[in-house]
Amino acid sequence: MLRRSFDAAWRTVVGGLVFATGLVASRLAFQLAGVSVPRMPAQAPEAIAGWYLLAGSIVVAAGMLLSSRGTRGSLPVRWLVLSTFLFIGFGVSSTIETSIYTGTDGVLWIIPVLVLPCLLLAGTEAALLKSPLAQLTPPQRVGVVFHGRTWVQWALRSLAAIAAFPLVYFIFGLIVSPLVSNYYELGVSGLVLPEPGVIVSTQFFRGGLHLLAVIPLMSIWSGSRGQLVLSLGLAFFVFVAAHDFVLAYEVPAVLVVIHGIEVLASSLVYAWILVTILTREGQASVGEAVKS
Repeated sequence: MLRRSFDAAWRTVVGGLVFATGLVASRLAFQLAGVSVPRMPAQAPEAIAGWYLLAGSIVVAAGMLLSSRGTRGSLPVRWLVLSTFLFIGFGVSSTIETSIYTGTDGVLWIIPVLVLPCLLLAGTEAALLKSPLAQLTPPQRVGVVFHGRTWVQWALRSLAAIAAFPLVYFIFGLIVSPLVSNYYELGVSGLVLPEPGVIVSTQFFRGGLHLLAVIPLMSIWSGSRGQLVLSLGLAFFVFVAAHDFVLAYEVPAVLVVIHGIEVLASSLVYAWILVTILTREGQASVGEAVKS
């Protein structure tokens, strides 16, 4: 147990260093190209911003650890799948979320900036966490995941999976709204409260993004459904909140704590709903599904 914890710790630190290096290199490249990308956190002094960047990068690497451990396949396949999961779930979805809740201009430029660090972190995770080769080719494994249901059934389940994200988002958001809405209305730390229509459309779009991010990961997953729920829940918690909380230089502590509890609970519930909708009961892993 101690050795496993130590292995997880050093792999997380290495992954964080790789992600931070890629992020700095990507920002410099965009800067040289004349593109102005907002710095997060915008409030942090230049002297300590680098430490915040490194801490946030390590948190992202930690969020990917369980997802990386549960996959099986060749290095290129795992690299591609983990890159897709990280970039869409974190780079695209979370940046879009940030863009509607902040008054900072040019936030969406962060999406292309994150391409390189996401590729580097996913490649590092895939290389450091060795995996036995899968007995099936990637197309065969995808076939196993989708086997047993018609296209109509999958279409309905996909729509349910997309709708699950805004549903969970709004239920948990309504629970904490009385405690946090004043901070957004007052514009604390640059926060803004967008129009309801913007929030609804954005969360439905993010539900579709998360579906695209999760399906490839499920196709090479070798653990149990419960492990998949935990890995997805913790990853979404990191993508949506934990990373931003590390960078929350001037955000009130009460807001960080409330949103932290909210997002952790909602991420685990959302992950459970996704796994329930998209996998079959009694299917412990893709490999087991092949044998049954």
